[in-house]
Amino acid sequence: MPRRSANADPADPAPALSRGIALLERLASDGPQVLERLAASAGLPKSSTLRLLSALERLGLVARDPATRRFHARAVLTRGQGDAAETAHQRTVLAGLARAAGHAAELWELRSDSLVLTDRADPEDASTAVRARIGFVRPLVEADAVALIAFACAGATLPRRHTQSQKRSIVPLGRALVNQQIQACRTAGCAADAGLNAYGVRRFAAPWTGPDGRCRILAVAQGGGVPPGEDDDRLLRLVAQAAR
Repeated sequence: MPRRSANADPADPAPALSRGIALLERLASDGPQVLERLAASAGLPKSSTLRLLSALERLGLVARDPATRRFHARAVLTRGQGDAAETAHQRTVLAGLARAAGHAAELWELRSDSLVLTDRADPEDASTAVRARIGFVRPLVEADAVALIAFACAGATLPRRHTQSQKRSIVPLGRALVNQQIQACRTAGCAADAGLNAYGVRRFAAPWTGPDGRCRILAVAQGGGVPPGEDDDRLLRLVAQAAR
């Protein structure tokens, strides 16, 4: 019979797992942090914190910027919360949008200085080539459709630098051009990616304000490497209608 440690806490049979989850949630809510600050805020030794972060990094849940040495979350844990009727309505809208568009429908939320994919639906009769899954975290650096909606309608703070996907390449973008795109997005009430990202995906997005007053971003993710073209107007119209 296995022996139980005298110091084991029956209320927390996996303390290392609990600490790792707490670190991941702290990074997702508070944004990127250096090791020293994260260890101090978590009340853990630096050595223990580094071991936990290294394990999370191997799992692809955390990454470390080699330039700033700051850790940031690459995924968040979503917990069941909120009104059940609103959740059911949200999923009905996503399923209907995916069916009408023929592409994946996504719901994004603004968390600190990043966007988190909190829900998605795929069309029943079409395969998708969109890799982002629920809990995926992306910074606000790239001025794509989802980020532009966050800047224009959700109150996100503009970062110091910007990039944009054009023909599957990431190119720097000046602040003046970003501001022009934000204003155009605010006027139109929706936005489309300028070009394909590295995975051959383009997104079409519109703001969705829930009963709690928070602005979320509803999006259609068009996979398969389809360049800008004749279907853009239809997808923009569908995502804007769904958000309304």
